[in-house]
Order: sequence, then structure tokens, then C-alpha cells
Amino acid sequence: MASEFPRLVRGITVERLDKFTSKDFFADVNLYSALYKKRTDDFEYVKLRVYSVPNLKRIPFDEAIKQKFRPTSVGNSNWVNEEVQFLWNADNEGLVWTTDGVPLQGLTGGGGNDRRVEYILTTRSKGGEKFEFYIEMACNGMFGVGDNGLINAPDPRKYYSIREAALAIPNKAAWELWYDFQIIRGMAKDMPRESVRAAQALYAANEIVNAFQPQDDHSIHDGIEIAKDFLKNKNGSTQHQLTAVGHCHIDTAWLWPFDETKRKVARSWSTQVDLMDRYPEFKFVCSQAQQFEWLKEYYPKLFYKVQEKAKKEQFLPIGGVSNVNF
Repeated sequence: MASEFPRLVRGITVERLDKFTSKDFFADVNLYSALYKKRTDDFEYVKLRVYSVPNLKRIPFDEAIKQKFRPTSVGNSNWVNEEVQFLWNADNEGLVWTTDGVPLQGLTGGGGNDRRVEYILTTRSKGGEKFEFYIEMACNGMFGVGDNGLINAPDPRKYYSIREAALAIPNKAAWELWYDFQIIRGMAKDMPRESVRAAQALYAANEIVNAFQPQDDHSIHDGIEIAKDFLKNKNGSTQHQLTAVGHCHIDTAWLWPFDETKRKVARSWSTQVDLMDRYPEFKFVCSQAQQFEWLKEYYPKLFYKVQEKAKKEQFLPIGGVSNVNF
């Protein structure tokens, strides 16, 4: 009798799934190619000016904006009624500020799983709007500035440069499929190989790849339906129930000095406040009391926002084991 889930060669299929969302392999025809409907880095639309702080100092925002900024750089189409994002990637961490000194959101460049390069300018463009803001760039990545990007001693010759500065309209359906696919692919790769659910995940993910056609949004929606059919199945009633909450494990003193920890706190927590604004059901927990103190001292406007979210029981201070409770 033929199986509902035909036997697949696991190694070949897993590699195929990885390349379906790769930025390096077949990026012009895989799902990665469909994530944005339009994008432009034309100077008419994206004007950049930069000030480089000397002597590796970390200066306050109010002091930074008084300095002399110089020009720097890395389509004409209808973007009305669309969500418009600003994409910024310099392979490092950054913080978006309003012109009057309010931290808005952290940015993480590079190409890893922690990549976060998009900043939403408007959820529905009217056309012709102008947006002005600052991006504070840090000379480090998520794990400091170690040689080869790994946990090594700092590389004193490391320089960061702008790789991407563009406007883009996200393809919401493609992003929905992207995240669903990541979950299903992860189940196929990481669950025990003898697990029935792992075999079903491998089959479902492969079917999504089979359904996809470049430049065809209908195929994306077909993939979403395949994902929904797979993900709607539940475990047995006796399984554990798990609740996911947000958390940033920010080491107070590890691969960077205290001054950078203070900025990491602002980058991380401003992002959480932004997510809470867009997803009221989102809850975030934090256990490092010292980092609350730094936020209050160096980022009072952001601290006030955190206080407001705490009142709504979205931003939750908690206790923890020794290495997350300092």
C-alpha cells in the first residue's frame, strides 16, 4: 500500500529545504527572492549623512547631533497604501532615534539568524511623506567584535561599512510563509529521525518547496495552506503546555565594556517596546536590576516607556538564577 508520506532521502531533502530560504544559494528564485515586492536605494529617496565619533568614544545622543555630518551613500513607482520599511545593514548593531532623542528600535546587521535590518516607516503610505531620524552605529556585532566574528579577542583592525540602505515594501504573504517554513524545517531537522512527526515535517516542507514558483504570489499562498494543514495538528492531551515569553539575555560584562552594555540595553528594550505597541498580547521578562538602573540614568525617555508597559503587565521584571540576576 502506498504511504501518505512517500519516503524521502533525508540528507538531500534537508539540504534542499535549507537552500529554499538561503540568501547565498538560488536567492533569485527561492523564497528569499519574494520577501519584498519593491525596493530602492536611489539617492532621490534615501539620503544619508554620517558623523564618525573619534577615539572609540560612546557619546550621548544630544552631543552627537550637534556635530558636523557629511554625505555618504551605499525607483520611481507607486508605493501608496503600502507598508514601507527602511532597510539598514552595516554588519553591526544600531539604534534608531527620533530627531528629538527618543530611542525607537534596535538593528542587527549581518546575515545570521539574529539579523534585524528593517525599520517600519509607515504601515500605510500616503505617498510623498518624508521621514527623518538618526541611526547610532555600534562598532560591534551581536557577540562583540572578536576576530572572525567569533568569541575571540577584539580585532583592532575591524571596520564596518554600510552594505544596505534602502526603502522596501514587504511581501507580507512571503514573510508569513518564511516563518512557518522555518518552524517546519526546524522540526524536520531537529526532531528525532525516527519520529513520525519529523517525517511528516520533512514531507510538508518539501511540498512547500515544490509548490513555490518565482514571481507567483499564488504559489506562496499555496505554500501557506500546506503549512497551515501541517501546523494545525496538535499533540495529545497529556502533553505539557508551554508558554513562550520574550527575553533578552544581555550579559552585563562579557565580550564588551560596561558602556556598550548600556547601549545594548537601549537597543534591545526599545525593540521590545515597539513590538508591544504592535502586538499588545506580547509579554517580555527581564531580570537584570542593574540594567534597569542604567536605562533610567542614560535613557530616561525610554525608561518612561518601559514603566508604562510595566503598568500594562507587558514588560515584567522578574528574579532569576545568579547569572541573569545582576
